[in-house]
Amino acid sequence: MSTMKHILTSEGTSSDIHLLVVGKTGQGKSTFINSLIDLQKEIAKEGAETDRCTESCHSYVHSELIPGVKVRVIDSPGLQDIHNDEQLYIKKIKAHCHEVNLVLYCMRMIDHKISNDDKCAVRKLHQAFGPSFFKRVLIVLTFANKEKCDKKDSRDDDDPEPPFEDTEAWVELIKKRFVKRLQRRAVRINDFLKKHFGIDDLVVQVVPAGYYKPTFSDHYPMKLPDRENWLHDLIKFAHSQIKEKHNFSLWNLNDKIHLAIIIDNHGEVKVEKDGTKTINDNAYQIKETLNTLGFCTLYFNSLSSRSINTLLEVLHQIDHSQLVTFALIFLCKGKTRHLYDCNNELIDADKIFGCLQDDQSPFAQLPKIYYFHLAHDQEPKEKLQLSRRIAV
Repeated sequence: MSTMKHILTSEGTSSDIHLLVVGKTGQGKSTFINSLIDLQKEIAKEGAETDRCTESCHSYVHSELIPGVKVRVIDSPGLQDIHNDEQLYIKKIKAHCHEVNLVLYCMRMIDHKISNDDKCAVRKLHQAFGPSFFKRVLIVLTFANKEKCDKKDSRDDDDPEPPFEDTEAWVELIKKRFVKRLQRRAVRINDFLKKHFGIDDLVVQVVPAGYYKPTFSDHYPMKLPDRENWLHDLIKFAHSQIKEKHNFSLWNLNDKIHLAIIIDNHGEVKVEKDGTKTINDNAYQIKETLNTLGFCTLYFNSLSSRSINTLLEVLHQIDHSQLVTFALIFLCKGKTRHLYDCNNELIDADKIFGCLQDDQSPFAQLPKIYYFHLAHDQEPKEKLQLSRRIAV
């Protein structure tokens, strides 16, 4: 009996299960899918000899894993690949999947920290699916069996290592290091999500995944330092999330979204120690409020007039049928009460933003919200002049 079948039977499951597996290229998604399907044969192609990027969605279906219950595992295109076709891949995911119970995001445990590619991939998924995306995500740390905990690194505590002949002590130390590394990775992932997406009321769960086929050097691949069978524990935990947290409900990937754009020319770019540019404090509360209201918010700092024009041109090319509401927030400062770009040059508001109100604009029929915050050095005699077509 497969692991999936055993768990669904023991839990008395009577609803279909739909799982979407996502992640950037080269994270072991195909190997993980073969582990889940557990048919003792390779379904999704693995390894270096294959095309490293799945360029379309594939569904692997157990039509009658247990009587009356269908299990569907969906393999998605690898994000952040050499083709740079994320928008196309996300469209394929939306077209192929429609509804899922849970999203399994794969990233390698042996990478130690969140890579820039993973950060970009998560941002694009958030932009495409909105704030509700993270409520359905379970992070799967693949290649966990290759985590070498017998060798101390910067993530570990300064515990003294026992003599080599003390096998039991080494087993305990390796287990302790593995658990600690897993916990630290989970903290880093959630800190990143809170910092960049304002997710304060949600903790995304993290689980390890190893290999599933015995090899000459590893006769028991299901065993990890802190657990006897990672596949059983992972499926059991995923099932509990689907059952207890979501009550077997399905999440519609094609739900329309509320889109907000923040252009922040009000302050200097905030740069972290690792070089990452982040949202300024004075825009954080606005972004938090928009996220609370269900908006998918994109933040831009220090844009020139030309960059603003380019941004608006790009916005006109997106699929507007997926939008419910559009909000534009512009924060700026200058010598007078007018709109300024990052080069302290006056902006012709009608010329730049009037296109959003044009009857031929794809935004024409959308409910829109405009908010302009102007900080200036002196109180002018004249007020900000905008066309009546643009509500402030």
